[in-house]
Amino acid sequence: MDLASRCRAHNLLLIGLAYAAVIAFGLYGRQFEPLTGDLTRIGWFAENEFGWTLPQRRFVPPLAAPVTLDGRYDILAVGDSFTAEEYNPGITWPHFLARDTGAAIGIFDSGIDSLERVLASPAWRDHPPAALIYEIVERSDDWPASYAMNYLLENALRWWRGREATSAVRLEMGEAGLFSSRHDRGLLVYAEDFNKENWSPAEWRAAICDLARIQDRVEANGRTVFLAMIVPDKLTVYAPFLPDRRFAELSQLRLLDDIPSVNLVRVDRALDPRARVDLYLPDDTHWSSATHEMAAEMVLRALLERSVAHR
Repeated sequence: MDLASRCRAHNLLLIGLAYAAVIAFGLYGRQFEPLTGDLTRIGWFAENEFGWTLPQRRFVPPLAAPVTLDGRYDILAVGDSFTAEEYNPGITWPHFLARDTGAAIGIFDSGIDSLERVLASPAWRDHPPAALIYEIVERSDDWPASYAMNYLLENALRWWRGREATSAVRLEMGEAGLFSSRHDRGLLVYAEDFNKENWSPAEWRAAICDLARIQDRVEANGRTVFLAMIVPDKLTVYAPFLPDRRFAELSQLRLLDDIPSVNLVRVDRALDPRARVDLYLPDDTHWSSATHEMAAEMVLRALLERSVAHR
């Protein structure tokens, strides 16, 4: 075999090995699908280990759609991804509220149209809604082949460093059965959930008092009822089941009791992991559809008490 033939055979071998590697990683990566959870994606955890198995409800088409600043609506919902889910519409609590009330509900993503912009819009001035629900969280897709390669790389870094290498943190709970995932003792949370450790009581109270000022501004027109819904961090809800008891002391949501004048939808009091499997999705930082439905029912009760909505 001459030199040219040997080089050609060598190149063909390298190409064949490259294709074989891509196919192998692709087949290996299939076990991680569907790549649905934000915590499994950013933390490079296996979806088949932390993925939920209970059915999830989704409205197709969505019953409450994203809106514009010049629109007219019966009720406005302003919030983050617990309210305005951009990539998987039809799953959050405003859609359940629209189903139960028949009201025209508009959703504003606070990351795009802030509450300040909503309240400064001509539509708010000329056609204010009957109610505004302001949701804030307590802490204010790859192809299979590439996911498999990155999964191995990130988990190698995790092993080498001896700690988490991403912004998703894995903890082990002392009680099983709180999630429908295969690894039902595993708790995935955002690293940002731990930032509360550095918040002083004065900062907590200042943040809570801001809600009172927002309520005064929203209700100044005499026609709109204000409701605030503070969504607890996933760590806050599941901290009682962690061996390290210090995690249970990070949240200060109990200080919400200090401002009875603010119309609060206290979902933090209703979230009992023992009462409902998958309050939060095991692979995600967000609620399950059942928890969204429960939150919508709580919002509806608050609106009924104020004669704003009807079933």
